[in-house]
Amino acid sequence: MKRRKPIWALGFGLWALACSKPATPPPPSVPVSLTTVRRADVPLDIRATGTVEPIRSAIVQAQVSGQLMHVRFREGDNVDAGQILFEIDPRPFEAALTLARGPLSRDQSQYDNALRDLQRYQALAAKEFITQQQLDQARSAVN
Repeated sequence: MKRRKPIWALGFGLWALACSKPATPPPPSVPVSLTTVRRADVPLDIRATGTVEPIRSAIVQAQVSGQLMHVRFREGDNVDAGQILFEIDPRPFEAALTLARGPLSRDQSQYDNALRDLQRYQALAAKEFITQQQLDQARSAVN
């Protein structure tokens, strides 16, 4: 029986040797370079994931409605107070202005005529050639 123990011990040793992990090779060497230290400006460039918060924000709302013709900034640009950001098509407003100038011109002519009539009536009323009612009507027309 003494012979069987070395065979079992030898078999167990071979089995343990077969199940063990192989030895890992040492890590490769890393090349290192040296330089002298010097002072210099370095650009600050951070590459990271995050959220950007504006310094100030504003709600932009048009005072009139219309078709948007131009956007005078790009997303992310800095803008100053009073800077034009958007342009709305001015043609409908220019047409409305032109239409309003016609009655204004007519009314201005009527006012000038009524003012001249009042001046004439005042001179005639001073000489009592017209009635007070006619003078009052001329004043009303001017007003």
